[in-house]
Order: sequence, then structure tokens, then C-alpha cells
Amino acid sequence: MQEPWVSGPAEEAIRRRFIETRYRLLPYLYTVAEDSSRTGLPIVRPLFFEFPDATPDRHPIDNDPPASAEFLFGPDILVAPAPFSAQMDDYPVEFPSTDWFDFWTGEKIARPVTHQSQTESPIVNPTDHAPMAVPVHPDNATLPVYVRGGVILPMQPLVQSTNETPKGPLTLRIYAGDPGEGASCGGNLYLDDGKTEAYRKGEFLRIHFTCSTADHQLHVHIGEHQGTYPAWWKQIHVEVYGFTSTSPTVKIQGDPGSPIPITHSGQALAFTIPDNGKGVDLDIQ
Repeated sequence: MQEPWVSGPAEEAIRRRFIETRYRLLPYLYTVAEDSSRTGLPIVRPLFFEFPDATPDRHPIDNDPPASAEFLFGPDILVAPAPFSAQMDDYPVEFPSTDWFDFWTGEKIARPVTHQSQTESPIVNPTDHAPMAVPVHPDNATLPVYVRGGVILPMQPLVQSTNETPKGPLTLRIYAGDPGEGASCGGNLYLDDGKTEAYRKGEFLRIHFTCSTADHQLHVHIGEHQGTYPAWWKQIHVEVYGFTSTSPTVKIQGDPGSPIPITHSGQALAFTIPDNGKGVDLDIQ
């Protein structure tokens, strides 16, 4: 993953933030790289690769001036650098669909509204059709990065190099996406030693995650560990974005014990559970 190409007074601040984020995102990045090695799908992708129907006439959205500098890292992360890196002016980010979250804040990107007149209330664009363009105000420490709704993103504690074993829980960021009955999300995690070909003998770790909504609940499934490579974590820290509840509770299916304590972290509901590798099902309401 290349470092930012920015120049000028913002360069060092953005570079530090970028490197820190890259190490925290290593579980996602390594999973995307492993998928690329099996399928041949590119790691860095143009927007039309995942969203061929983003525009009404089906022209590649990457040809639009607001999206010309944007790209996808894997299927689920959109990076939107400023079109003119030496300037810190506001600029529009064009999204190929309507369901995205700000990576840094966890805030759902609001759909543009249309003002009918000075006396009428603003309404969401009735066509609800992508692409949608949203203005952003860049700052010295942030490269605009967005996560696709309906994704479960694995992350790790900060390390100083890939040779260092993370200390602490695995983090799963659940971006629940558009609310509604039957809405779903998913994600994967792949790990191995990163150095040898022991994975060919089964020394890898693969986990599949899913979530779905029903009866005003969010059901989360954390799959069992597949393969023989040991996890470096004993706990999983879950952060849920895009799911609201007036009095949220988390229960492990089949466990009659007390609900799991929940904290509010910015835009997220957050909680931590043990991970014994056998998989677990959670109900959040």
C-alpha cells in the first residue's frame, strides 16, 4: 500500500496517520492480499470494478472529475485524496453507492437533500440514486477514507512493524448499513505466519463473520476458527456502527448469564467478548 503522495505542510501529519492506520488495518489488508493470490482480483481497484452500474448511463464513474482520483482498496474501503494535493480547498467526494461510513469518525455519510423552495422542508433526493457527491473539508492529519455499509472490518492494536505480535483483542468494526428487516453484512479474516509456505499444510487461520437484522435486533455470527494457525488474541472487541437502540443490550445465544456490558464509543456501540475459537452468535437489541 503506497504512502500518500501529498506534499507541503500537511505531508508529515498525514503520513504518520496513514502509517498508523495501515498497521491497524493489517488483518483486512492481509485478507484482501490472500484473496487476490487465490482469485487474481486486484487489491487496488477502480470504482467501476465493484460498481459497474453506479451511473445511470453506466459510464465508468471513475471518468467523472470528482471521482477521478478515488480508488478502492479491496472491495470495501474507498480512498478519496484531494485532486490537487498542494491545496487544502474543499472538494467533492463522489460515492458509487449511497451507503458509506467515514472511517475516522464512524459517521454515516448523509445523502444529499433537495430544497424545493424556501418554505418547504428539505427532502432526500427521491430517486435515491448513486452516484452521490458530498463536499469534504480536508485537514492536515486526515486522508479521506470511507467504509462500505454492510461490511465487517477486522482490525488489530497498533504495532511498530509486521514482525511484532499485536497485544490486545481483535477488533471487529460492524458497519450495519441501511437499517431494515433482512439487511445483512459480512466479512472475513485470514492469517498465517507471513513468512513461510506452512499455510499449504493447513497452518493458516480463516474466520467468516456475518450479521443480519430481524425484529429490531442485530444478529452477529462470529464463525469458528478454521486451520491450525493460532490466533494472537483471546478476546474480540466489537464496535457496531449504523445500528441504533434506545436501550441497547447484547446477549450470547444459549448463554443465560447477564447481558454483556456496552459502552458508547463515538458513533459506535462497543463491547468485548472472549474468543475460544469455537464461534459465537450474538443478539444486539
